[in-house]
Amino acid sequence: MQHEMLFVNPVFHEGLNVTVRAGRKWMKVDDGDELICKDTDTGEVIHRATIVGMAYIPCDLISETWLKFEHDPNCMDYPGLFRVMKEVYPNFTENSLVTVIFFKILN
Repeated sequence: MQHEMLFVNPVFHEGLNVTVRAGRKWMKVDDGDELICKDTDTGEVIHRATIVGMAYIPCDLISETWLKFEHDPNCMDYPGLFRVMKEVYPNFTENSLVTVIFFKILN
């Protein structure tokens, strides 16, 4: 299956990437699904990727190891992630439930 996802800061690195989304909307994806990564502002397709995993957990339980793979350099540690999540989701709290999506950029 194919899914389009918007990124406020569409910065990615080769190989494994992680993105964190509030709520469970993105639990609809499955391993092996194609992810079309689009810029929120322009709608431009930046990359195509393959979903390789996901988790649905409280934000404050996200592993620092997982955050090393965060696509957004501003979110590669917990304080940065929380700051950005508050900007994108105004009612966000540290124990809000999030979907963590692991994806691999296609060459």
